[in-house]
This record gives sequence, structure tokens and C-alpha cells, in this order.
Amino acid sequence: MVSFTRDDTAWAKGIAILAMVFHHVCPSDCTTPIVLQGNIDALSVVAATCKACVPLFTILSGYGLAKGYNPDRQVKCYDVRYVCVHLLQLYAMYWVVLVWAYAAIWLRGGGVLAFYGQGRGAVLNLVSDVFGMALITKGPRLVGTWYITAIVIYYILTPLLIRLVRKFGLVAVLALWTPWVYWRIFGYDTVDTDDTIYYVHAFALGIYFAQTGILQRWKSSQLLSAKLCSIGLLALAVIVRMFAALMADTLVAVAVLRVCTCFADSGARFNDVLRFFGRHSANLWLIHAFLMFKVNLDARSAPAKYLIFLFICTCCSLGIEAAKDFVGFRTAVAALRRRIMGNSSA
Repeated sequence: MVSFTRDDTAWAKGIAILAMVFHHVCPSDCTTPIVLQGNIDALSVVAATCKACVPLFTILSGYGLAKGYNPDRQVKCYDVRYVCVHLLQLYAMYWVVLVWAYAAIWLRGGGVLAFYGQGRGAVLNLVSDVFGMALITKGPRLVGTWYITAIVIYYILTPLLIRLVRKFGLVAVLALWTPWVYWRIFGYDTVDTDDTIYYVHAFALGIYFAQTGILQRWKSSQLLSAKLCSIGLLALAVIVRMFAALMADTLVAVAVLRVCTCFADSGARFNDVLRFFGRHSANLWLIHAFLMFKVNLDARSAPAKYLIFLFICTCCSLGIEAAKDFVGFRTAVAALRRRIMGNSSA
């Protein structure tokens, strides 16, 4: 049977991380519908549309956790153990980049605690950032932006969301999407949508894809008509986003996944490049969030600035991964995950 593989996921993550970096390096108004912004260039349209990277990453996260969820009655407290091993994997990746950022601040002569404020408040801010909860405590965030808090909460809610989606299907996903309706009616210009509640539906949608096998069915159809339809769907999603703005980002993300199922196995060199960035996507997400406030690039054009910044972030990621391999970091984390899960697969 055709399956949606890790390579396919890496392909989609590659698109997501390249879009995320572009969205942050080339600022744009992603909140106001493009058709209402007046004179706007193509670069700004692309930068605004790249905001769809958030639901794309979130769908892939929900999909991955739901695919690995296989309750074992012989393992006590399976749900708790399952959440813990995935939080461990997330935090292990996050803490390595956080330590790297602390080292960078120290080498430049700065103080880590000074970043978090003064007195007891600084300690609280430090602890909350270390555990990715700065969005809740309203403290400063060094790496990971607001999304680290959101993804930690989604991980914790995974068993509950899996049961909810299994029972109600797309109805549950649509119900979790309703905060966007509130935003559009009441908070269009005032409510910050970079928050957990606005993307939990995307995580649930990833779970739905895992439970129903939709991505596998899409991938099994490799007819020319299917490929043309996937491109048409992506074009339609981008047009809809020009009118609906943030509300349509999940539609754009789904369209990207549809394209992925059609073209990720084509063997083109471009696909290998996307998979490379996809495998480094977690590091790049955290690293670029730190460096974009530390590195000032004097580039003549936004695309040039983007490529230079992406190159710097990628070099940092390669260095971090090399350091992990040198100290056997991944092996130690994997062993700890297996120990937590007992006889069940982590």
C-alpha cells in the first residue's frame, strides 16, 4: 500500500520552513486581505501567503503524532508516557538551540539573565522560556517565538484530540476552527492571532488525515489529471487567501500537501533540496527566530537578504547537528525515550 513517508513529510516541512523564513525576512501585512491593500507588489503577496507555513507545520505535527499513537494495554499510563516521550524529543531539540543562543549572547559579552529582566521576575521569565511557556507568562522569548508554547500545548492535548477527532471527524476540526470566525467579526484589526487557540484546528486536521488515510489516497493517484488538479487547487487557495487573509491559510497548507503527494517522489534535484531543509526545519525555525533580531544584513534586495540569512541559519544548523553527533546526543535521547515507554515503541 502507498504510504505518506518521512521523506514526504520532510518535503512538506522544507516548503514550510523556507516559507517561514521568507515571511519573517520580507515583512508584509498578512492580516489585511491583499485585495484591500491597494498598490502591493508580488513580493509582498508571496510574503503574506507564506504565513500558511504555520498551519502546514501544525498539520504535519498532528499527523505525525497520530500515526505513532498505538495504545498498548500492557503499558501502564500509555497516554502519559506517549506525551512525555514526544515532549522530551521536542524539548531536547529546543534546549540545544536555546543553549546555543545563550552561548552566542555570552560570547558577545552579554548576560543571559539580563535578557529576562531583573530580580525574581528575571528568574521566572528564564524558567518559563526554558519550558517554552513564555507566551502564557507574557515573558521574553529568546528562540522559538510564540509557536513553541502552542506546540507544547498541542502535544499535551494529543490523546484528547485523537479521541475527539475519531468520534466527530471533520465536525471537530471545523468546531476548533471557529475562533477565526470570532476574529473576523470582532477582532479583525485588534486581536493577535499568533496564539494557541487559532491553530489547534490544524493539529486536529493532521490527526484526521492520519486516521482517514487521505494523504495515502492522494499519493496513490499519480495521473496527470491529478497533478494538474493539485496545482489548480494551490492556485485557487492562494486566490481565496487574497480575499480571506489568515482565515484561508489552512486551505493553502492543505493545497501544498496535495501538491506534495503528487510531486515529492518525482526524483527531481529540487525535491532533494526541499528534503534537506525539511530535515533541518526544527533547527531553522528556532535559529532564525533568534538571529533575525541579532543579524543586520545590508542587502540591496529582499530576495538577496533572504538567501544570505537562510545560508547563515543553515550553517548554524549544520554545526549544531555535527555537535549532537559528536557527543552522541540523539542516541542518549532515543534511549531515554525507550526507557520511558517501556516495552512499547516511542
